[in-house]
Amino acid sequence: MGRGALLLPGGRVLGGAGAGACFSNDNHEGAMSRTIFETASTYVCVDDQPDPNAGGACHRYSIHRKSADLELIHTIEFQHGPVSGNGINGIQHAELLAIIQHRLDCFQRGPFASAVNEVTAGAVGAALASDGTRTRRRTLAGVEGTNATALGVERVA
Repeated sequence: MGRGALLLPGGRVLGGAGAGACFSNDNHEGAMSRTIFETASTYVCVDDQPDPNAGGACHRYSIHRKSADLELIHTIEFQHGPVSGNGINGIQHAELLAIIQHRLDCFQRGPFASAVNEVTAGAVGAALASDGTRTRRRTLAGVEGTNATALGVERVA
């Protein structure tokens, strides 16, 4: 598979050398972008490998239009490493969830209010509350802002 190849569900490959690149950052030369979600008009991709130093999380995601050149619509970069040692270099889960919740709440105040949006907003609110609980528990354990795990918060082997 060539540079800029996009791995689609079912193992299909789009792109490669000379085709629409899945990356906008030269640091990802030769990397493979994997599709993790697909809509009628877009592919959502993960553009890096799980990082064992970050609990196995990936940090870079992209959204591409389903077109011949796989046009890049947007890139999302998550925080890489503790803020205390790396500065703010990406978004946190809670920030992205707060944006989604606000958008759904706006729909609920307008002509697109629906029971489905209400359920989705509730689930996002629950995710935000859960993330906040984890942050408070890590703070109490003295490990928030580090790559250390906390007994009773994360599964520690």
